[in-house]
Amino acid sequence: MEQEIRVCIYGATGYTGAELLRILLEHPYVKVASLTSQSYAGKRLFEVFPSFLPAPVGSLKLTEEPDEDFDVAFLCLPHEASLELVPELLKRGKKVIDLSGAYRIRDASKYPEYYGFEHTHKDLLQRAVYG
Repeated sequence: MEQEIRVCIYGATGYTGAELLRILLEHPYVKVASLTSQSYAGKRLFEVFPSFLPAPVGSLKLTEEPDEDFDVAFLCLPHEASLELVPELLKRGKKVIDLSGAYRIRDASKYPEYYGFEHTHKDLLQRAVYG
């Protein structure tokens, strides 16, 4: 048997986060350990999305900050939020899959034009993998 991968979805109640959750629930080796949401922190997932009620994950409580008991973080956040969160998660030894555009382009000079902000973690752009 393969090792279980414990994941946290940051921004779980947005469109991207909810769709990602649906996909991950079908994966045999993924365990959803934590879900974050600024808008719905304190609610259980099924209170926001009744369709998740039958699934065990439906009773998970949405939090602003996850506990540390996860291996992989999926970021379904605005670009600017992911920009600052990625370095923190990497320092804590987490694997990060960022679905925003914060680390999508290697050329930092393009970020103001395409995303409207200066990239503040240029060192990580060369380590990022897109695709």
